[in-house]
Amino acid sequence: MKLKLKRRQLLELNHVLKTTKYDLPINGRFRYMVTSNVKTTDEEIKQLNEAFPTPDKFVEFKKKEAEIYKTFGVAGQEALKTATDDIKNIVEDKLIELRSEYTDAINENDELSKERFSFLEENIEADLKTITPDDVPNISTDNKYYHWDIWNTLSIIVQE
Repeated sequence: MKLKLKRRQLLELNHVLKTTKYDLPINGRFRYMVTSNVKTTDEEIKQLNEAFPTPDKFVEFKKKEAEIYKTFGVAGQEALKTATDDIKNIVEDKLIELRSEYTDAINENDELSKERFSFLEENIEADLKTITPDDVPNISTDNKYYHWDIWNTLSIIVQE
């Protein structure tokens, strides 16, 4: 069925379909819908990534940034907040130096991200399989996201 939605919603649906845990039993209609819609949404993601590739220099920058954190035993930006002042100062100085070296790549990626975000907000029609509310198994309590957030995303393909 052709459904109208924002491209961003298609990506969110892909993520929910791939990561959500459900209580058993799960019926065949639901399994079929998941398999079919993951193929459709994966293809859209592939095309999106081809249209908006991350610049090679930005990938290089991110690898070097991760290496700085790793060298000083810091898991990342959030973990840096709880590091000692000495470590924090050294890492921040190294990051400032790295960012100045890769300013053009960072700016290029920022511009591409703005364009990508705008593209994701466009309305599209997608050929997605739908299911009835009765076909949806109980959403497990053992999920990273709240039940209602998952349901809100799934509701795109749940039809009365």
